Amino acid sequence: MTEPKVPSPLLRRVTDVGRALIVSHEEPDGDCIASSIALASALSRRGVETRQFNVGPFDRGEIVHYADRFEAEIPHTLRKPDGNTAVIVLDCSTEERVGRIGEQMVELPIYVIDHHASGGGFGDQRWVVPESPSTTYLVQLLIEAMGLAPTKSEAELLMYGFATDTGFFRHLLPHQGFAFHGLARLADYGVAPRAAHEWMYGGRTLASRRLIGTLLDRLQVYHDGRLLATWETIEDTETVGKVNRDSDAFYQLIFGIGDCEALIYLRQESPERCTGSLRSRDRVDVQSVAERFGGGGHRNAAGFLAEGTYDQILPRVVEAFDGAFANGATTTHAESR
Repeated sequence: MTEPKVPSPLLRRVTDVGRALIVSHEEPDGDCIASSIALASALSRRGVETRQFNVGPFDRGEIVHYADRFEAEIPHTLRKPDGNTAVIVLDCSTEERVGRIGEQMVELPIYVIDHHASGGGFGDQRWVVPESPSTTYLVQLLIEAMGLAPTKSEAELLMYGFATDTGFFRHLLPHQGFAFHGLARLADYGVAPRAAHEWMYGGRTLASRRLIGTLLDRLQVYHDGRLLATWETIEDTETVGKVNRDSDAFYQLIFGIGDCEALIYLRQESPERCTGSLRSRDRVDVQSVAERFGGGGHRNAAGFLAEGTYDQILPRVVEAFDGAFANGATTTHAESR
């Protein structure tokens, strides 16, 4: 595959707008936050008034210091069409994923830029490229298509978002070599992967490493070790602090286990609600499992929100995986290559 091209209608509409309300998904991660800030910066350089919206929570250590750049509600004065204002939705292609903001923007023109395959029919203009490794990569292409070179600070954000969504490049797939051309240009704009690596993995606490040990101790084994599951309690979170959690380091440890093909990681966010993070190697489609619980994502990384406690939800999620492991439904190592 070659580098995607920005659709001409989308480019024209984004560059003609006078005010852009940039919206990204709830439970924000590095890709959506970096996409939003970088695009807002570039549009501002073109004279576009920009405001950024996200319902949060900003409880990841690497993005918590950006929380004050985002508003949680679109003001009533901006919710009606005025011929000058448009919404740009980044890193999600369904209205539900932006939380309550979705109800506040329905009367405005909506332009969607995303790399998730789930969703459809939402937005007046959609540029959804599932083959793209991150939304920041698409935002980079959009900035360049506008005739701009990203500034160093924008390039740092774009590099960081790319690195977070690809697990620092390790989740890139065959035939995604085109994306490295974009990375090479980011390097030419004055940034290097080393800064993104420190941003992602530096500054962790001892308590965060002890939490990883706790998660490992709780691992439950299913399907002869091909499926593993663990959970994080409210008490765990209170001890460690939300901003100190380090899920990616935990995932790296798990997928160093030879037999493991998929992981269920439940996190008790409140007494009534859990988030579920599903990860896999190429042989298991976790997006299809997440969709059964109202979530979505990618084949190898997906998530959902569910009402209930982790011990109530876990058996249901394990059961949802049964089809993927039944009758040798997953491919072998040789087949996946």
